[in-house]
Amino acid sequence: MLDTIRKELIGLKEVHKVLSDRQDELDNIGKQKFIGMDTKVLGKTLREMEDDLGKLPNKIRQYQAYNKFVSTLKNKQKMNKNIFGDLSCGVLRQKHWNEVDKVLNLKKNNNTNVVEPNDLLKFAKPIADIVTVARGESNVENFLNEINEKWNKTFFELVDYKGKCPLVKNWTELREDVGEALTNVMSMKQSPFYKAFEREGSTWDEKLNAAQAIFDVMVDVQRRWVYLQGVFNNSADVQKSLGYMYQKFKGFDREFVQLMRGIKQDPLVDHWVTAEKNLLQMLEANQNTLNTIQKALNEYLESQRSAFARFYFIGDEDLLEIIGSSKDPRAINRHLAKMFAGIAQIRLHPENESIILGMASREAEEVIFKQPIDVNKSERIQDWLLQVEHQMRFTLASLLEEAVATFVSPDDIEAYFAWVGRYPAQVALLATQIRWSETVDNNLKKLSKDPNQENHNNMEKLLQEILSTLEILANRVLGDIPPKIRKLYEQLITELVYQRDVTRTLIKEKICTETDFKWLYRMRFYWNRVEKDVLRKLEIRISRAKFYYGFEYFGATEKLVQTPLTDKAYLTLCEALHAKLGGNPFGPAGTGKTESVKALGAQLGRFVLVFCCDETFDYNAMSRIFVGLCQCGAWGCFDEFNRLEEQILSAVSQQILTIQTGLRENSAEINLSTSRGIEK
Repeated sequence: MLDTIRKELIGLKEVHKVLSDRQDELDNIGKQKFIGMDTKVLGKTLREMEDDLGKLPNKIRQYQAYNKFVSTLKNKQKMNKNIFGDLSCGVLRQKHWNEVDKVLNLKKNNNTNVVEPNDLLKFAKPIADIVTVARGESNVENFLNEINEKWNKTFFELVDYKGKCPLVKNWTELREDVGEALTNVMSMKQSPFYKAFEREGSTWDEKLNAAQAIFDVMVDVQRRWVYLQGVFNNSADVQKSLGYMYQKFKGFDREFVQLMRGIKQDPLVDHWVTAEKNLLQMLEANQNTLNTIQKALNEYLESQRSAFARFYFIGDEDLLEIIGSSKDPRAINRHLAKMFAGIAQIRLHPENESIILGMASREAEEVIFKQPIDVNKSERIQDWLLQVEHQMRFTLASLLEEAVATFVSPDDIEAYFAWVGRYPAQVALLATQIRWSETVDNNLKKLSKDPNQENHNNMEKLLQEILSTLEILANRVLGDIPPKIRKLYEQLITELVYQRDVTRTLIKEKICTETDFKWLYRMRFYWNRVEKDVLRKLEIRISRAKFYYGFEYFGATEKLVQTPLTDKAYLTLCEALHAKLGGNPFGPAGTGKTESVKALGAQLGRFVLVFCCDETFDYNAMSRIFVGLCQCGAWGCFDEFNRLEEQILSAVSQQILTIQTGLRENSAEINLSTSRGIEK
């Protein structure tokens, strides 16, 4: 009996010793602070302690004290997982600890949160809720700190502009950063944890919106300052014509330069978006001033375009450069191709560059005007450009009159080539077309009156003459000749091939009258020798339509090969023009629709402008083009017309209807809903 009791006491003593050491370890763990507690290390310690207990001999594990200690250890592990980990996560602030105190009803000693109640696990849910709020608020706080940190490193990046003042260059990055921050702030407002930071969040919302508004206005003000200072500083004519606006701009210029120099001294963005700076109000006032100046400038440019309609086809910057070079004809050369179909340069007097002697094409073909133009005698550039336009037409018409009167038959080869070489390619080609049309017409008239063999032979003689001319031109074009002469011969060959085919068809089908439709639907050129106005002597007829040649200069360009399909296209389009309508060639891409329209314009001596319609075309751009076309009598070919947006297409259709109605009614002017009507 005593031995049994002794053995039991020895076992209890051994259990007490083993478990006492473990309890001391648990007691030390219970004295740790939640703040800064490493729950991973704690978890590892508790697992190791559990493993050690499991290795104890059965004689120790049979006691109730052992089982109770194991239970205590498992509770400690649960608390480490569910509670200690949450409380030691580092996101709890003082207000959160106060809430924990209320839940646990604990006292704090020197901010050391010692927690070791046996029933701590029953508080796991309310503690977890407090920690969830703390984590959410921590995320919001961290986000606001990130915005603040990034904003304190956001600067205006500047670049010197022509030594006048610094300009901001990183607009894209600034606007993207502000837009992204605003989006994030809006998302943050949807967080259930935002309320604790509502004041700070509202402050950032106001600041970022203010920055965005400032950037939007400031980038526009800076862009327009660059444009307008170039306009006024580079053009004395604009300064003089817009004197009052120039003075307003100088006042704005001083204010803007001062602002940009201030930004250079302190480029931190945050310092410029505060309410104290009042920058947005100042920029908006500047923007209103610029709107007034810009409107006056646009009205001025519109008046310049009205005085010379071809200015409608060039941009504002090019127009301002032209106006600024009103007394320097050489400076205008690089803009001529946008205003004239074939003029690449104007030829000046070698000893006096204020006198314009003639014009030259891209192929280096030169045409000397019948009357030189003295630039100094014109107050405005529009005046002498109008003279250039008149001399272009008058000179071509006069040379054509001379070429028709002195036409040489190809029978005398040298005399023929001498005749061809005396005139511009366009004039030689027109004279050849006139001679063929009138010859065929006269032969058909003779046949209609007396269809004898001799009159039939006249058509055969004409065909042989064409074949002979083609042969001598083909031989010449293979020789060593200047490029511009080669271009002229190639044009004549292309035209003579067409004349040969038509003449053969008329002979083959035994056409015997000039009123036969198979002759009438061809494009025919007639020189009216009775007409006194040389610009109205050349008449072009096709079917029932008749047109006066426009005498636009084209140079020695390539001539489109005329096929039966081309004849049908010409007939259709000319019938539309005769009815005061437009035309729309239809077919697959790359089949020559646009080129055929351009070639028809060249046949009629009209300036054809091709516009590729895309998303950049708006109502104002189309209106300006229509005004220019109407005033100068040019043709507009709008490629990819179907790409216009529905609203623009609808408005443009109305404008086209207005133009067509004005043409049919022979109106003196029309109104395209622009700033002014269009005089006839």
